[in-house]
Amino acid sequence: MTLAAGIYPSIAALRGAPAPFVQTFARVLGGKPAGLFVYQPGSTSITDDGWSTIIPSNPQSGGGAWLMVPEDDRGLDLTAANGFATSGAYTLGIYSGPWLVLPAATLTGGLSITLDPNNKDGNIIPRGSVIEFTRLDLGAYTVAILNGGGAGGTLCTLPVSTAAYAKLWFDGVNWGKRDAHTML
Repeated sequence: MTLAAGIYPSIAALRGAPAPFVQTFARVLGGKPAGLFVYQPGSTSITDDGWSTIIPSNPQSGGGAWLMVPEDDRGLDLTAANGFATSGAYTLGIYSGPWLVLPAATLTGGLSITLDPNNKDGNIIPRGSVIEFTRLDLGAYTVAILNGGGAGGTLCTLPVSTAAYAKLWFDGVNWGKRDAHTML
């Protein structure tokens, strides 16, 4: 197995590149999907779905396929035991993990979360960074998510007694709401 990953600008470039003879990794940088793929030589029963499975346009005899390597993006649960505030005000950044979950029966009061535009080292985070929140706590407290960038302001408020979700995106200066909804 080769440990160093080849770098490809797109899925089309990965698909068109000569197929390797052994299991190896590839990193796709641009377009959708981007991410890490592993080549499985000898795979003949896999269908190319253009997303998680890519069949090379010139496979080796015996077949083979590029398979997306799942990435675990779950951060720590937003609980006092993990060092997070369960009421009042709290500042979070991408260093806390890209997907944060507020578990059931966690809140002890209303909570406002300010999204930090900087890394832990104080440098601005990259444009395109994403933070997702899932609220599973059904307590009678709101959770407000605030922009910590220059424009400030409330991005969304996750309602009381309701499971909810919010996905926020950083434009290089400010956080913005990409998606927010209650969950059934």
